[in-house]
Amino acid sequence: MSIPVRNIWWLMLYASDLGKAAAPALLAAEDLPEEIPDLMAEILARAVEQRQRRQLSTAFRQRGAVLSRVRGRIDHLATARGQLLAQGRIACRFEELTVDSPRNRFVRTALHSVAWLVHKPELAHRCRSLAHGLHR
Repeated sequence: MSIPVRNIWWLMLYASDLGKAAAPALLAAEDLPEEIPDLMAEILARAVEQRQRRQLSTAFRQRGAVLSRVRGRIDHLATARGQLLAQGRIACRFEELTVDSPRNRFVRTALHSVAWLVHKPELAHRCRSLAHGLHR
């Protein structure tokens, strides 16, 4: 059994289950290859809007800072080298929870890139504003 796939975009759309989010009228765009970037941008924008309403994915990031209290692990070498204890400060290394994850950066870059490919100006503006929102 073989599945006829006319375009690689439709294969990706099928695999990601994002095709269910598209309007049924847009699914007839398979015969119009110039409409495919608009369709993909629309589906990506809808998915990002849904993720922003719920919550963006988070990740831990390693961070080091000089603080007035201990947080995480003490960096003894940096504390002694900078003579921070005499100033009432201490160098620490810790993990911080952030939404600036590689996944969210990838989505932001995809939105920014697809904004240049779409033909509809309002969709391009929507993609750019979503990318800017993820950047903030």
